Amino acid sequence: MAERQRRSKWQVHESTARALCQLTFLLCGMLPLGLCLYWSAQQFLPTYQRHQAKLWEQFLTSQLGVSVKVAAYESRAPERFALHEIRLNHPETGASIGRVRMAEVQRSDGKWAIRLSQPELEERELATAWRIAHDWFLCRPQTGSQAARLGMSELTIHTVQGNQRILRDVTTTLLPAAEATLLSIQFRPSAPDASSNSKGTDREYAKPVQCIVKRHHRAEGLKTEMQLRTGSVAVPCGLLADLTPWGGRLGTSATFTGTLDLELRSDSWRAMLTDGRLSNIEFGALTADSEVALSGTGEVNFEQLALSQQGIELASASGGIRNGKMAAGLFHALEKYLGVAVQGTNQVSLYGFDQLDFALHIRQPSLHFVCLMSDAQGLLAARGREQWNTPLPLENVVAALASCSAPSASSAANTGAEDTDAGKLPTTWLSKLALVWLPLGDPQWQAETEREARQTPQTTSGRLARAPATPPRTTP
Repeated sequence: MAERQRRSKWQVHESTARALCQLTFLLCGMLPLGLCLYWSAQQFLPTYQRHQAKLWEQFLTSQLGVSVKVAAYESRAPERFALHEIRLNHPETGASIGRVRMAEVQRSDGKWAIRLSQPELEERELATAWRIAHDWFLCRPQTGSQAARLGMSELTIHTVQGNQRILRDVTTTLLPAAEATLLSIQFRPSAPDASSNSKGTDREYAKPVQCIVKRHHRAEGLKTEMQLRTGSVAVPCGLLADLTPWGGRLGTSATFTGTLDLELRSDSWRAMLTDGRLSNIEFGALTADSEVALSGTGEVNFEQLALSQQGIELASASGGIRNGKMAAGLFHALEKYLGVAVQGTNQVSLYGFDQLDFALHIRQPSLHFVCLMSDAQGLLAARGREQWNTPLPLENVVAALASCSAPSASSAANTGAEDTDAGKLPTTWLSKLALVWLPLGDPQWQAETEREARQTPQTTSGRLARAPATPPRTTP
């Protein structure tokens, strides 16, 4: 009896029970379904996509250190979307740094995968892009960040002349840590250059160019170390404009192969080039805007080159120039200041030559130098191999370049007039450049160099090697 009474308390009318069931169905079934449909549909609405594009603009701008513009946001699936027409501009000047036609983003297992389609960079802004990347990414310790890897099948670089340089199979890896941040970049130029040191095998061409940058975060050793290894692949010098300000003066076809080590500190820097080769140099472009006229196409091979903010510490190089012309002032200055025996005595403004081979070794305070210049008629000028062990004062190089700036340099040289000496202030930019970079006997610099030399093994593979007993075999 009591059981029957308890059941009667929970009994409702049939119509009420039906209404409750319908309400439960709406709340637990149709309402979530409607919310899901609305959430899915609104992602394809123009208003929502514009809002998402704006959010990504703000996020990327705060993370990349440049001004980012996103033209459109496209939602493709949950945790999968695409950003269209991404533009990167300088945060202050507004100059265009680069653009990406489309970035496809997908999140899987808590990781982000990004694929860039048709990324492009402006060559004239490469130095700016490097400084931003260095100061924004490398100089900020990011202990909480995870390693990131970004791959691009093809990267197009637009040159100032309107041409395109294409890098393929570009891989960028960022490894942040408390002590140091490591950035590794690998790429392959679109085609191997004829001036490359390779033998033409596919295996050698398959080796990518590698650039490793390491930023040390410890207060007692703040510095950035960089190493560029080209292997057998010739890298356009325009890509090295941020490391070598003279890269743009070597000509549009100039390339580099070798190993470059660079160390940057807040108050100093040092660079070491080993087994390097500069090819397809346009010497006419290099000496443009200077009265030290020298034209022709050639190459320079560096066995070793050490540079710092104090100038050249060591240089051991050889090379050749083909089908060029030399100003008469420079031609006769070689005889007057560098001991080159010249055959030309004609009153001409330019001396044409078919081949000019040279070798040099610079270490404070002297220069070891040999050269051979010839044309179709025979020998024009020479400083023979037997004179390699007779060093020349480096001041003579500055004097030779400075003498070319005199209005009557050619005639004065021909008549043997002593109108220029090693102490004369240079008036051409090349001679001023030589005055800055050549180690001309600064006592403090010399003391530091000698102290470092005593601490360094005196071999050709050491940091500061002695002059070799004979010039390189590549020269006559």
